[in-house]
Amino acid sequence: MKPELRLSPERRLISHLENLRMEQVAVAGKSIPLRRMYLRLQSELTMEQALKAPKLMNLQLALGQELTQKLLCFVVSSATAGHVTATPLDVLEVAALLAEQYPAESVKDIMLAFKRAKLKGQAPAGLPLAALIFQVFSAYLEEKSHYLEQCHREARAREASDQLGVLRAITENQHLTEEIENTPSNRRIGRRYRKAG
Repeated sequence: MKPELRLSPERRLISHLENLRMEQVAVAGKSIPLRRMYLRLQSELTMEQALKAPKLMNLQLALGQELTQKLLCFVVSSATAGHVTATPLDVLEVAALLAEQYPAESVKDIMLAFKRAKLKGQAPAGLPLAALIFQVFSAYLEEKSHYLEQCHREARAREASDQLGVLRAITENQHLTEEIENTPSNRRIGRRYRKAG
């Protein structure tokens, strides 16, 4: 018996979205099974995963512009399912604006932005959908830049620590070499070689 291959949740989502029209995707976030899938993907998401995820511009090359747009529509629709004034047209517009404005970010970045906003209670009511989303995403990008700065500082500190360790080893090695050369028997051997040469 062959083991059954299981598709990743992302791959299952993509295969499901491929069969839907864009208008259907714009309201798919209100579908309970798809919303569960979104929430499961979002709940396991970390900053490291979002950083490693393919960027929107790369997704458009790999999956095509329409499927990338469907993914963004689905994420926006799912994340804003409780936003009462959001229409499918608003969702389509915001997804297109996100793709245009942030091609160097990933779908997982957008999902993580919504997750962090929910955890921090940063979803003010009464804002138009586009304003809400761009406010949430701007706050996330600020947080992401601080995270990347911290990672860079830590990497530089590790590098400096490694370099300091190398310098210490070289210094210790020089001291050992000097001690060995200054032992009485080595001084006599050194004189013999100098006289012979």
